[in-house]
Amino acid sequence: TLELFYGDSNFHREIVAQKMGLAARLTRENSVMGLIFGPTGIGKTRCAQAVQQTTVGSVYLRIDHENRIPRTLIPALAAKVEALDYQRRAGDSLFRRLVARLCDSGRLLLIDEANLLSNNGLRILRDLHDETGCPILLIGVKELHDRILADAKPDSGQLFSRFGVVVNLAEGHDVSAGVSRC
Repeated sequence: TLELFYGDSNFHREIVAQKMGLAARLTRENSVMGLIFGPTGIGKTRCAQAVQQTTVGSVYLRIDHENRIPRTLIPALAAKVEALDYQRRAGDSLFRRLVARLCDSGRLLLIDEANLLSNNGLRILRDLHDETGCPILLIGVKELHDRILADAKPDSGQLFSRFGVVVNLAEGHDVSAGVSRC
């Protein structure tokens, strides 16, 4: 279980921690993309950091206004997974080195505040997942879910189709409520 820094009296934060732990486990075990969304202030960031601390090899990256686009997202991820100089060959892009470093590693990538990502940033993460098989867990607010769901059109649902785990933290108090496998 996740050891969080919340007192026992905070039942809601315990449920959030349990749901996030379950979603992270399912995302990792099935090597899929996962999505966790819920309102601000319920402990998503602390739980994601706790998952990272308790999951060997996992990587936590918080998105901000500086790393929300591919040009800055790729170097931020590369630095986290030590891919800046990994298998460097003439002509290799940083994205190619990142792919080489993560390919078949099974490392869980936890992307917090993912709702701040540009659409191209989301596509880069989709491509990274497709090329490496790495499980990627996006964490954000409902707006992120709505953006991804809008991509579910039959002719262009390239992003939505990757999500094997979706968790709505605003649903119910049962640990399995709001956790679904697509």
